[in-house]
Amino acid sequence: MRFLSTLRSLVLGTWIGGIVCAGIITAPAIFSKISSKHVAGTVFGEVLQRLNKFELVCIVLLILITVSMRIGSFWKNRTSGLRVKKWRLSDIGLLLMFCFWFYYAQILTKEMESLKGAIPSFEVTIEQLEKDPARSEELIARKRFDFLHKRYSRVMSGNMVLGVVMFFIP
Repeated sequence: MRFLSTLRSLVLGTWIGGIVCAGIITAPAIFSKISSKHVAGTVFGEVLQRLNKFELVCIVLLILITVSMRIGSFWKNRTSGLRVKKWRLSDIGLLLMFCFWFYYAQILTKEMESLKGAIPSFEVTIEQLEKDPARSEELIARKRFDFLHKRYSRVMSGNMVLGVVMFFIP
């Protein structure tokens, strides 16, 4: 059980570390060194796609570890007459982390990707687009993209905070 608990912490820490690395180290470096917002966004988008796949691996590992810990707990307590709780707080936390990941990695990402086709350039500011009535569709797509981008960042940050909290939940 101690091994599984340590492995759980390692996987959880790796997941959180990946989010921190992407948001605090990688994104600022890419957007400060690449002058084109479009190119920087494309590069960082690829980083996020890879991170999302890595996060899925972490989720699967955490589920397997949790199930293994629960089976071990069941076998340990089956003869003593102790009842094993059906749901632990850590189980609910893991489920929430999965739901957050699914929302930003699968739902928000797909919608953001679909909007990119309606936005020829991210170099043009929203203020510039508002001044040009001929680009109203691009303006709508850009505002929606920016809204989704902020939501993605907030939900991913929330997942990171939840992951940190999970370290303190047995």
